Amino acid sequence: MPAATTSPLCPAAYHQADWLERERSAIFEKCWLFAGLSAQLARPGDFVTMDACGWPVLVYCGENGLRAFRNVCSHRFSELCSVPCGHGSIRCRYHGWTYDESGHATGIPGQRELFQLDEQQRNSLALKRYQVDRCGSFVFIRLSENGPSLHEYLGEYALVLESLGRTFSRPFVTESQDWAANWKQGVENTIEPYHTEFVHRDTLIAVVESHGETVLGDGHSRISHRLFPAAQNWWANMLASTQLQPCRDFEHYHHFFIYPNLCLGLTNGSLLSIQTFEPTSADACRLSFRLLLPNSDDATGKLTSARMALSGYLEEFNQCVLAEDRGPVEACQRGVRSASSNAILGATEQRILAFHQRLTREIAAESPTIAG
Repeated sequence: MPAATTSPLCPAAYHQADWLERERSAIFEKCWLFAGLSAQLARPGDFVTMDACGWPVLVYCGENGLRAFRNVCSHRFSELCSVPCGHGSIRCRYHGWTYDESGHATGIPGQRELFQLDEQQRNSLALKRYQVDRCGSFVFIRLSENGPSLHEYLGEYALVLESLGRTFSRPFVTESQDWAANWKQGVENTIEPYHTEFVHRDTLIAVVESHGETVLGDGHSRISHRLFPAAQNWWANMLASTQLQPCRDFEHYHHFFIYPNLCLGLTNGSLLSIQTFEPTSADACRLSFRLLLPNSDDATGKLTSARMALSGYLEEFNQCVLAEDRGPVEACQRGVRSASSNAILGATEQRILAFHQRLTREIAAESPTIAG
């Protein structure tokens, strides 16, 4: 990549509603999207919900494995499950319609007296099905019936997720924040290190070296930074006191981006941050994030207090980093409305360029007149 490159993505892509509509059909309908973790879907009856750029999705664990449905009752279109995760049957709270693990309406109150639906009619009222698969402990859905398998889509990053799944399974933090910025602003901020010395002077600047080694794929990408010796020593002391076993496949700091909106940050093989930036409108998004420590083999509970203290510190540190990021990201959103030319990207922003290139290519394939 030259020292400076003009992004192929125009300013309108960050605030115009028609751009978001095309992203919905060209990207969010066709790509594999992160939905949750296997630990949330371990027992029959467990479920998670998500919003896939306006499409409500329910992932349900049945006796025969995972199923993904449109999270909308076929009767009068009430949302079926309104919490992020839980356990129970698929039952509409409004009128009590109940669905089995295949999405068929098996319980219709007043069926004989009020509806008298025959078998064909009831089958036509089955919930809309979506594709669902997992890689390691990561569960993904795809709205479109057509496309590559999950492992084909992930490519070499399937091995990364499988490795992480052997070390991490249950978050100690699961939260979301609504940001006044287009979803791509959030992604771009997360995948470039250029802003770190200006935005994160009180946090990250003392933890990781600024220089990183970048590996680019077709939209997917990664960057690796060395931890400063003081940070390495701090983690060594923390692991000694908690006896947590890190992921030995990855030392120092690694950040992985799975197109279109999944970001994974791994520190010292010991702390995993999972983030998604989900569009809520053309100029707003929801940041959903999870923090995970390695799985524990300690069955006695003697180390609980040390691990709780570590979790509390890491949660506070993460909140500080997010607060530092949010202001500049939202400032970019306010500024982009008046921009008259495409952004200039430097050598440390090459992951953004790869992200923009795939996005504009897929938008152009869907709607040739709007890209550029």
